[in-house]
This record gives sequence, structure tokens and C-alpha cells, in this order.
Amino acid sequence: MISAFVGRVHELERLDKVFEQVRAGIPHLVLVDGAAGIGKTTLVRRFLSGRPELPVLHASGDENETDLPYGVLSQLTGNPHPADRDPIAAGIEFLERLGTLQDGGPVAVIVDDIHWADLPSLQAITFALRRLRADQVLSVVVAREPAATDMPTGLRKLLEDDRTARIHLSGLPAAELREFRRSVDGLVLGSAAADRLWAFTAGNPLHVRELLEHLPAGVFDDLTRPLPAPHGYASLVLARMAACGPATRDFLAAASVLTLPSPIDGIARLAAVEPLTALDEAVSAGLLEEQQAGYGLQVSFPHPLTQAAIYQGVGVATRHRLHARAAELALSDGERFHHRVRAATGPDPELAAELAAFARDEQRGGLWSAAGTHLLQAAHLAGDEAHRAQLLGEAIGALAHAGRMQEAATLAQRLPAGCPADVRAFAHGVLAQIQGRSDEAVPHLTEAWNRADRAAGPLMAARAAEQLALLTVMEGHTAQSILWAERALSIAGNDLDMGIVRGIRLPAMFFLHGPGKALDGVAHLPTAAAGTRRDHDQLVGRGAVRTWSGDLRGAIADLTGLLACSERLSAFQRINAHAHLGNALHLTGNWDEAIVHGEISVTLTEEFDQRWMAGGVLALAALVPAKRGDRATAEQHLSEGRRLEKIAANRLYQGVAEAWLATSQGDPARVLRVLHPLLDLTDRGGVDEPGVMDWRDLLSDAHLAVGEPDCAQAVLAPFERRALERARDVSLVRVFRAKGNLLAAGEDLTGAAEAFERGLRHAARAGVPFDRARLELDFGCFLRRRGSRSAAAARLTAAHHVFAALGATPFLERCDRELAACGLAPRRGPRSGDLTARELAVARLVATGRSNQQVGRELLVSVKTVEYHLGHVFTKLGVTNRAELAARFAPGGDP
Repeated sequence: MISAFVGRVHELERLDKVFEQVRAGIPHLVLVDGAAGIGKTTLVRRFLSGRPELPVLHASGDENETDLPYGVLSQLTGNPHPADRDPIAAGIEFLERLGTLQDGGPVAVIVDDIHWADLPSLQAITFALRRLRADQVLSVVVAREPAATDMPTGLRKLLEDDRTARIHLSGLPAAELREFRRSVDGLVLGSAAADRLWAFTAGNPLHVRELLEHLPAGVFDDLTRPLPAPHGYASLVLARMAACGPATRDFLAAASVLTLPSPIDGIARLAAVEPLTALDEAVSAGLLEEQQAGYGLQVSFPHPLTQAAIYQGVGVATRHRLHARAAELALSDGERFHHRVRAATGPDPELAAELAAFARDEQRGGLWSAAGTHLLQAAHLAGDEAHRAQLLGEAIGALAHAGRMQEAATLAQRLPAGCPADVRAFAHGVLAQIQGRSDEAVPHLTEAWNRADRAAGPLMAARAAEQLALLTVMEGHTAQSILWAERALSIAGNDLDMGIVRGIRLPAMFFLHGPGKALDGVAHLPTAAAGTRRDHDQLVGRGAVRTWSGDLRGAIADLTGLLACSERLSAFQRINAHAHLGNALHLTGNWDEAIVHGEISVTLTEEFDQRWMAGGVLALAALVPAKRGDRATAEQHLSEGRRLEKIAANRLYQGVAEAWLATSQGDPARVLRVLHPLLDLTDRGGVDEPGVMDWRDLLSDAHLAVGEPDCAQAVLAPFERRALERARDVSLVRVFRAKGNLLAAGEDLTGAAEAFERGLRHAARAGVPFDRARLELDFGCFLRRRGSRSAAAARLTAAHHVFAALGATPFLERCDRELAACGLAPRRGPRSGDLTARELAVARLVATGRSNQQVGRELLVSVKTVEYHLGHVFTKLGVTNRAELAARFAPGGDP
């Protein structure tokens, strides 16, 4: 029997908090409820396992003992009670026992399966619990559905009282199902497989556990085949089905092979029965549910497990016959292929070829996940080993693009022995890439390109060149990236989607030739709302290039528009769009929104197993927390990202983000330590390009802070020349701030003042409030030290206003000190900068009017997590409701 416990962090934290109050002499009643098998008892046991010294009185109701008077109370007290005993007398005795036990400290009373407890016991227990006042007693009642349970009125009122802590358990989310699988057998469940398992079981640990116990490991990651229902559940469903009439059984069998909800007439045609009578009986048996649609009646199963049980129970021959008939009746190609695959009984080269062609059409439309599934199905149906291996290699690339990384990795490791050399090299290259080992990926992918027969079958060569274009641009080898992109495009023709290659070319062209030439090639693109799937990769690339070149408004328009249709984006596109949008918003001073997009991008890299992208994404997400002084969040992102620094782009992003954290903490030694290695990368495209991830001003400041002005000048001067050549206003704001400090340190006061003034002129055009405020702060410090206190105060006050609005606490505190030296002492209260990144992401979305469920869906976290963070938000900001929170974040508010 599998024993595993994952998740339920917030539920355990809540029990911990309640128990601390119990220790203080405040008795508490906790109701833990949820469906059968959801983990109620397991949660309570987990909580108690951390407190072995706690005396526990435990009892459990039993379905066969509901008529046994005082059966549950006897378990609690350890003594039998006569059946004719008065419940009040029994309750008084139980209360006295609780008083005695408290002499040694807190006591726990656990009543499990209260829905099966006998009535006299419930009456006695209720009497005792209602009279606890200053007792150290934690009472936990475990039930399935309290509203449907027959219990005494007094107990029901007690459980519904506002002072009772209710912990309602729903299924484990998909991410925790992955951890559940890992804790069981050490294997990893892919994100798509976890999503399917969650949809199939609603995250119910009992059903998941039964599937893990009885199914081979490979079944879960094979999304081309349906999962069976757990044996115990299936037996109950099939027994109810067997009690129905023949026509109803045929109707249920037909429904089980279709995607539901489905129109009743379609099921009737497939089953060849009169539908209404069959539906009535199936609904009465709890096997189907009717749904009113706009143009008629639709049917669905009450749970995916019900459908799976019936599907498996009707037998192989019936399933295949129904799928073959359903393929004839299908109204779309996708539906038709689905049923043809299910009806196949062995290799079918003709169907495999049709499926592969259909999958390539899907790839051209950006439907990478569907394409990956159809290529896998085609591989299963292929007539010979070589063709099968070719299709598996193609499927690996599609799955990687879709974010189904674990499946891609598993396929790469299990290629058939007779696999062609180019396919094997490609598979191992993709596997190394998605695991963040670019130094191993490049040789494998180059071998795949060299070994492929580009004339006879260009597909594998094109995919290898595509991946090499991506990897080389991330390593900063921009000329090579453009070369590989051109190679991929030249041999792909119209059969393959090369959107990613076209998107990759944009940053490579930017690094090599500047924004003009890069953007000229995409000037024809429509807005994101009007674009097609084929435009999405280039729109992501254009958004990034616009950010780096200083067109922040254009970048935000591109990326916001893309994310408005996020359901049509691939994993690669969604992650990049959120990360680059977060960066653009961060530069324009919309830090709260930037944090939301940064946190989403981090979550998506985890959700889609895009490990190779995570280093840069984590670094971008760390920028705002670093500048706000939220050290815990920034350090967490950076520590996770340090494991992914093999790729040059990741090293750049990580180094700059860590330097900002060190700068905000006043630690120049750390700045020097993390930025000096970037000097070895300055021959790489993007590392030293103004506007991408500027860092030389930070390194110059650090050298100056440790008394090395010559080093500071040597670091800054070449960057100043490049920024001036490219007319990058954003970078020049930073350059002239650092240069002003450098000249001031050298007693060139006139030159320093001119540098600061020059930086302000660039800031007026750049639209980057934080960088302007830093310039104002340093200019103000310079003026104060020269004795111009009035002019200094004006600069410092302007900077203070911006830092306060942004929540840039470390810089705000420095500003406060400088203002105090000018004779001014500004006041400020709690602001959004006092929130952690996750709290702020939740607060921003709730303030827009979204429900907790909508926020959870957008941030990819559970509703319980949203509620947990929202409670902290209310406390920290001193608000008591959602309306007050919305007012704080409204334009003109005081967040």
C-alpha cells in the first residue's frame, strides 16, 4: 500500500495557528470536511505526527455501528457506557475527563467519520464541547458533507458557528500530484500528464493512489491512451450499469467513447437506440447528467472516472466497433482521427502518414501540444522501425515546444535500438537543451544536422537547425544564430512551422545590426489582436527588441496584446511574453504589474518544465523585489537560478539581478564579485549591448565605492561610447548618473553637474522613473555636499516621491537620510513595497475585481493560497475589505 503525503501546507499552517491559541487557553473546534478519499484523516494524522507528546483521544464512526449507542464515546473515554444512559450525564463525565487530562497540558479530541457516529455519542460530545471556556482542548471533527449528515441540532450549530475553524479539503492540484508521484516511487510525472491525472481524478489522493498502485509507470506519461478508472470505483459504476436495461447500457457505452458533453442525438445515432428513455434510466442510476444547451439537450458524465469505468467495462470488441462507427459520424478531422486511432488494432502505415501530415498542419498553426500527441500516435501506428523512430524524433521536438518536457525527455531516453543516427542525435540534443546543458546540446544537434539527409528528408535537419539557432543566440553567438536560422528556413519549405526561428532572428539581428534592421523585417506584422498563430513568435521577439531599444510603449502593446489571447500561445511564447512584459513594465515604473507578470513567468517555467529558460526568467522576476529591498523573494529567485547558469544569457541576467540586490543592500564587494565575470563574456552578443541588461554603471559604482576610481572609469567609458553611438536614452540616464558620481569623486564639480544635467535630459525622453529618481537622488547628494541645500532638497523631494510610489525602500531610506540632512523629514505609512512579491501579485489582481478563484487561475495557484496571501495583504496594508484594497491600488490611490 502506498503511503505518501504532499501539499496541504496552508491547511497545516492553519492547524498550527489554532493549536497555538489552544496552548494559550483558548479552546478551539476545527471541522475538516471533504469528499471520500480526499485526505481528511491523513491531514489530521500528519498534524499530530509532529506532536508526539500531545495526548490524543481518538474515535471513529463506523457505517456498521451507527445504531450502537455510545460506540464512539466509548472509544474516546476507554470505558463502556450503558445504552440507556442519559447523554447529559455521559457528557458531564467526558467533560470532567478532559479537565483532568489538561493537568499535563493541551489535549486533542479527534472524532473521525462523524457522519457514521451514533446519536447518543454525538449528543454527549456536543454537551461537553459547548462548555469548554478556558480549556486547552483542540477538538477536530472529520466529516464528508456535514450539511447532508444527520446530526443533533446543537452539534450542527456548533460546527456552523463563526468561531469554528473549517478546513475544507479539495483535490490536490496538478503540481502536487507530481510531487505525490515522486514521493511514491521516485519517478517524475510530466506536467501534461499531471494535468490529465488531475482532471481525471479531481486530485483525489485515494483515486490517484489506487491508479499508482495498479498501473505500470509508463501509462501516466503516455497521453495517447486513456487512463482506466480505479478498480474499486469501477466496480461500483459497472454494478449500477448492469442493473440498467439493454438500451440504456448501449446508450452508456456509446456515450463513453465520445467527448462529453455531447448532444443526445449524436449519442443516439451511435448507439442506435431511442435516447430519452435510456437517458432517464441512466440519470436515475447516477451514471449520466443532462445539460440544457442553446439548441437542445446535451449529456455528460458526473465524473471522468465514471466515463472511464464504463469505457473499460464494455469490452474491447464493443469499444473498437463504436470508435469505428464514431469515425464515420465525426464532423471534424480532429475528432475523426481520434476515433480512427482508437479503432486501430495494429500497425496502420496509411493512418500513420495521415496523422503525421495532420500534425504538421497543427504545428504551422502553433498547436504544438496537439501535434505532439498526434505524432506519438502516428509513431505507434507506423509500419516499420525507421519510420517510427523518425516520427518519435519529430514528436520530441513538438513536445518540447509545447512544454511537455518530461515526455520529451522520456521519449529521448527510450528510442528504439534501430533509430537512425540523425534522429538519435537530435533527441539527445533536445534532451540536453531542456535540462539546461547547452554545452552538450550543441554537439548533438550539430551531429543531427550533419548526419541528416537534407535532400531526401529535410525535417530532422530543419528541426536541428532551429534548436541550434535558439541555443546559439542564448550563448551570445549571434552571427552563428542567424546562420542556423537561415539554414532552417531554407530547407523547411512550407511543410514545417518555422515561427520560432523567425522569432529568434529578431534578437540576433538586434545584437548584430541594431534595432532598425531587426524591426524592418517585422514592420508588416499586424497588432497582436489581429495577428495569426504564425505571427506570435515574431511578436514576442518584436516586444523584446522594442524593450531593449527603448520603445517601451510599443513593447507593452505587443506583449499585452499577445497575452490577451494566451490560450493560443505555446509554452515558449507565454513564458517569454510574460517575462519581457514584466521587464518593460518594471522599466516604466509599473512595478506592481511587473511583479505579477514576473511571478507568472516563473510559475510557467515550473509548470511546463522549461528548465533551460528558468535562469533568465527568475532573474527578471528578482529585479523589482531586489530594488524594493524584498531580500527574501529576490534571494529565493536567485538561488534557484544559480543552478541554471551554464547558458551565457542566464549568467548575464542572474549577475545583473544579483548586483541590484547587492546595490540595494549597500554591498559593493558583492557587486564586484558577481559582475566581474561578465567582463569575460563581453564578446557575446547582448552581454554589453546598451538597453538589454545594463550593468556597467553598477560595476562602476562599486569600484568607486571601494576606492578604485580608475577601474570605475575604465569600466564605464566604453559603455558610454556604445550608448551614445546607439542613442539609447535609457542607458544614457544610467551612464551619466554614474559618470556624475565619478567626476564628483575626482573633484571635477563642473563636469559632475553637467553629467547629471545631461542624464536628466535623457531621462525626460526615456520614461524610466526609477532610473530618473536614482539620478535625482545622486544629483541631490552632490548638491547638498556643495552647500546648495535648497537645490538639493528639490532634487531629493522629486526622487523621494518616485521611490515612495514604487516602494523602493532601500533607496527611499537613503533619500530620507539626505532630506533630513537638508532639514526635511518626510513621513510615509505602509505601502505596497511592504508586501512580498506573491502578496503583491495577489493584491493587484484582487484590486481589479477578480474573485479568489480567478486570481488562483491566473497565478496558477490554489484558491487556498490566494486566501492565505490575501489575509497578510489586509493586515500589512491596514485594510479590512476588498473595496478598500481596490481604492488603495486605484489611480491616485496610496498603495
